[in-house]
Amino acid sequence: MEDLNILLAGNPNAGKSTLFNRLTGGHAKVGNWHGVTVGVTKGRATLGGRRCTVCDLPGICAVEAMSLEEKLARDYVLAHAEDALLFVAECASLERALPLLYALTPAPRRVALVLTKRKRFVREGGRVDLAGLAARLGIPVLDGERRGLKGEIAAALDRQRRPRSAPLEGVYVPARTGLTRLDRLLLFAPVSLPLFALILLSAFLLTFAPGLLGDRLKEGVEGFFSGTLYELAAGISSPLVRSFVQDGLLRALGGVLCFLPQIAMLYLVLILLEESGYLSRLAALTDAFLSKFGMNGRAVFSLLMGFGCTAAAILSTRGLEDRRIQRRAILCLPYLACSAKMPVFPTLAASFCARPFLAVAGLYALGVLFALLLSRAMRGKAPPLILELAPLQLPRPLFVLRSLLFQLKQFIIKMATVMLAFFVASWLLSTFD
Repeated sequence: MEDLNILLAGNPNAGKSTLFNRLTGGHAKVGNWHGVTVGVTKGRATLGGRRCTVCDLPGICAVEAMSLEEKLARDYVLAHAEDALLFVAECASLERALPLLYALTPAPRRVALVLTKRKRFVREGGRVDLAGLAARLGIPVLDGERRGLKGEIAAALDRQRRPRSAPLEGVYVPARTGLTRLDRLLLFAPVSLPLFALILLSAFLLTFAPGLLGDRLKEGVEGFFSGTLYELAAGISSPLVRSFVQDGLLRALGGVLCFLPQIAMLYLVLILLEESGYLSRLAALTDAFLSKFGMNGRAVFSLLMGFGCTAAAILSTRGLEDRRIQRRAILCLPYLACSAKMPVFPTLAASFCARPFLAVAGLYALGVLFALLLSRAMRGKAPPLILELAPLQLPRPLFVLRSLLFQLKQFIIKMATVMLAFFVASWLLSTFD
């Protein structure tokens, strides 16, 4: 049986990347905010005994796409009419998602609808009849939270269909709408902005301040490499091999991995902010401030991501709807201290400054200030902010743990390997004439 190509399409934050990871066993970046997926991510899966290539596409708000990512996804779906389409929609936004489904299927194709976040939808008073909705639309409708979804997808994409535009009365009852008390509180600037500043200040102090958790964990890792492992390596009989292990490998690994606890703490804060849904509220609150620098509130996602990884943050700017905002954000990001720069700052500060903590804090603040001034110097105004608030939720512990471990793995692969090669080369040059 020939391979089947499956395209995952739908609105932003509908759960496409989560479904992609579930089908393929992959590790595509997921999050509780818009613009997580910024390109076509492909993975292999076996569904109902059939080999499949699953393509995770960026979210589309409407067929009249605004951002580069929306245009990419729309054009990709329309250009690959021979591929199966798995349209992913949140239960709560089904009424707004269906017109996009109709627009993406101008002709019959293998298509099915996957509804996500159904449990929360039901808790909020909503109701959806899957069988009735499938009969009304003329295409299979699947529950994205159900077990055995792989087999159901394979059976649902067995033949050509085209969804019919039909009323939802009798098969769909929308959930209660409106802002909750917590929503209103987090959208109240005098409360939310000081709260965000307090969160960042607390995270920075806990991570870098002398004698606190981050500093103690860093010293513990340093002691493990420079003390315990260094003494064990002292028993190696060959002086050359002993020098290579002690001064080459252990010094390199200890010099990089000692910062791993602090990096983990910073990533943890960012993941919790993302997963809780607070970042979308922060975008709404910071829109007025960022507009003074030629950006809007949507840029706050990329700017905050820049403290984790500059390369990933630059990629995320492709989800912004205006090229001028993209250029400003990209120019700002190199001046924000990412996790790769973080090991360098404390090392320099300890060597040249009497108060390393204040020096590191000053470097972070100076980078932010310079980035904003650079953006302000560019001409042009930002377009108005159009943003859907992500649902507030308690971060899922298992998801947070997996995301954190994945980010740390990426840091070790990217950073430790480069630094290890540098230290080994340094050892070779200093050992042999």
